[in-house]
Amino acid sequence: EKVKIIFYKEKEWKELIVDKSQLSINNKLLMLSDDGLDVTSENVRYYVNYFNEIMNINDINRLETISHIGWRGNLFIPYDSHGIFDGADDFRNIYRAISSKGNYDKWKEVVQELRKNKYVKLIMATALSGVLIEKLNIPTFIVNVWSSMSGSGKTLTCMCAMSIWGNPEMGGLTLSSNCTQNYYTTIASFMRNYTCYFDELQIVKNSKVIDFESLIMDLCNGTEKGRLNKNSQAREVKTWRNNFLFTNNDRMVNENAGEQIYNRVIDLEVRDKIVDADGQDIARVIKENYGFAGKEYIKHIQSIGFDTIFSRFKRLFNEIVQTTKATDKQANSLACLLLANQLAN
Repeated sequence: EKVKIIFYKEKEWKELIVDKSQLSINNKLLMLSDDGLDVTSENVRYYVNYFNEIMNINDINRLETISHIGWRGNLFIPYDSHGIFDGADDFRNIYRAISSKGNYDKWKEVVQELRKNKYVKLIMATALSGVLIEKLNIPTFIVNVWSSMSGSGKTLTCMCAMSIWGNPEMGGLTLSSNCTQNYYTTIASFMRNYTCYFDELQIVKNSKVIDFESLIMDLCNGTEKGRLNKNSQAREVKTWRNNFLFTNNDRMVNENAGEQIYNRVIDLEVRDKIVDADGQDIARVIKENYGFAGKEYIKHIQSIGFDTIFSRFKRLFNEIVQTTKATDKQANSLACLLLANQLAN
């Protein structure tokens, strides 16, 4: 349980959402002084008594809260639920980024022209396929869009793909690759079913802090490592069922990589410029108009029904296995991309 505290300070109302235990233990409550609550070591016990008495004598309504986005049963957050967001502050910007702005027709006009290029279709299919993975019950996978050529348009194309869901800018749905391995998995567990897009992976490719193959396995396993809290109790293990989109200047899978790595990554090499038109104009349009297509796409999936969608997936999977040398895991990923593209059309 969490509790919202509203207090008046410096001529304005301020809000905090905290764990209920934080209002019951002196040391934990003292930490709220960093957030502006005038609690000190002298008055903290009065605050503890006050908060607990208030909660006991008042009939406080319990409200639904949101700590991650994506599927909740057959509902899709945030489109089908408007509970209170109680996730970490780091994720508040991502949560707010999943919204619509501007003109849908302007966005469609630009994107439909871009989709004449096969790379654009594949990258957009990647962003659309993340929400299918849990419902199809297939493993998480990675799409690495790479080119040794600068100015190929891969970052712009990935931003176009993420504009399906919301604000594609850095700090919104475009995430920096320059983070710790633990932060990657924490982001994944919050986004849950949405595609996680990390730009410029080469920043950490040769990092001494991150074991690259270990990162791939951690992301594709769909679950974080088990940990104990300071009381030696097992913490809740966070999970995710989505996919990952990276831009990079090199392939992700080396020739000597093990089968576990090889089966989980689609290395998409960009050999020509993806965007021939003025990239600055396209960037301006997608930064000013976004977030409409995702909501429409989810409604379309829900109206078709997951049984029908799974049947369509199986047909694509069987065709890939019978006509190519793809392994089952590779065929799962490719069939998911093809299905997402069909549904988008």
